[in-house]
Amino acid sequence: MKIPRILLILALMALLPASTTLAEMTGLPNPIHEATRQEAEEAAGEWFYLPPLPEGVDDADYSYIDAPAGDPDGMVIAQAMFYYHGTRCVLRGAFTDEIQDFSGMYHDWAFDREMRIGGVFHGRVMYVDGGPGVAQWYDTLQSSTYSVSMDEGATLEKMMVLANSMAEWQQEEPPEIPGEGLEGIVLPELAWAEKSDSQAVAEALGFPLEAPQGAENPRYYLFTRSGPLYLAAVRYELEGKQQVYWARRGEKPFEASEVTYPWDKWEVAALGPFEAILSYTPGGEGLITWFDRDTGINRTVAVVTDASWEVLCAAAMLFI
Repeated sequence: MKIPRILLILALMALLPASTTLAEMTGLPNPIHEATRQEAEEAAGEWFYLPPLPEGVDDADYSYIDAPAGDPDGMVIAQAMFYYHGTRCVLRGAFTDEIQDFSGMYHDWAFDREMRIGGVFHGRVMYVDGGPGVAQWYDTLQSSTYSVSMDEGATLEKMMVLANSMAEWQQEEPPEIPGEGLEGIVLPELAWAEKSDSQAVAEALGFPLEAPQGAENPRYYLFTRSGPLYLAAVRYELEGKQQVYWARRGEKPFEASEVTYPWDKWEVAALGPFEAILSYTPGGEGLITWFDRDTGINRTVAVVTDASWEVLCAAAMLFI
């Protein structure tokens, strides 16, 4: 005779220590408690705060997830469920020592890359194009990891715009240099650098950094505050329009320019053999970044006007 499943579970539980719970034995999630926003934040810890909801979202269902049964003083996760442009999203947050993935979303991601969120925070974006997606970041000011997921319709643009709208945006203003014409979003970041020349830049990087053929008035910059992995740039004019080209060695993809801005558009594009990330304001300024795994070099090209998918890809192809 077969023992009914519930009797089998009860029999197994009788053999376990009293401290072992059904959740631990079966792999079920920790209990979730409905709450107000304040109650969810207080459960996560003193002085813990969830990020503000995105613009246009007026309501959410708040709750919190208990700490593991075997660690009653462990991490409690505060969360909010809301709808963003008709898509169900879940925001989660908790005190952590470093970025952690507690999104509860586990898929064979088509896109999985570290990205900067909120300007300076270390983050990660994962999604299946048109399917589920997650953006997470570690807020060093709050000593907390935050994660926002959507059930469907995910794209790089949706995940980045959503995360940046919720993150506590941080950006250090570069020094002003009168007479240099460093205006806008991209060019002022050159004020962090020291003016240099092509030879000094090549020696620091370990490879030459050259403006594209036909470029005029090249000016070189070396970012010495970047530490042992030097970041360098060359600013030039092409067909009467200013552009900037940055390069820096690295073991994985990242934004080489260190220009941070809550761009309106975020796209992924094939750039020859490379995968490129485009971030820009249509008709305004923008960046295109790609990573050459064979050489271990991250490269970024910026345009300061007329940004579009076509313009950015064309600017980058001059270096491929």
